[in-house]
Amino acid sequence: MEDDMNTSLPSRLLKEVVLSKPKVISVVKGIGSFVTLSVAAEETDLFSNKPEQIWVYLCDWLIHYEGEVILTSNNIDDDLCIKALNRIKGSSIVCFSEHDKKITIKFNDGIIWTLIPNREIYEEDDDIFILYFQDKSTLSYSLEKGFYFEAQ
Repeated sequence: MEDDMNTSLPSRLLKEVVLSKPKVISVVKGIGSFVTLSVAAEETDLFSNKPEQIWVYLCDWLIHYEGEVILTSNNIDDDLCIKALNRIKGSSIVCFSEHDKKITIKFNDGIIWTLIPNREIYEEDDDIFILYFQDKSTLSYSLEKGFYFEAQ
């Protein structure tokens, strides 16, 4: 029974995060494929512990818009990176999903961000995605653990 509770908690949290309508207020490109999104979310009756930041790292990624790839984690053109990542600013996250060990983040304006584990560079237990909440708890994803929650 405990395993059911542990696997359902991340799933419930992801749904609650989406219900809080997290809006991207800033996007910061770090070194390599690292990107930090700061988000502002509405408080809901079900969810008062609002998400604050999303870290995308230790993975490869693709950003799609209108069916076209507009940016990859391997792109080194700073101007293109800034332009494509700024397109996310002001968007709201409408869905998080996992399929075939890839994470997809969908935004209300049609942008789709796919996070792809890179087993040649990173370890199975490396997090490719971390969602930080107001109370400093986290919801993360790694190949080894899948989605998992850590309270602080």
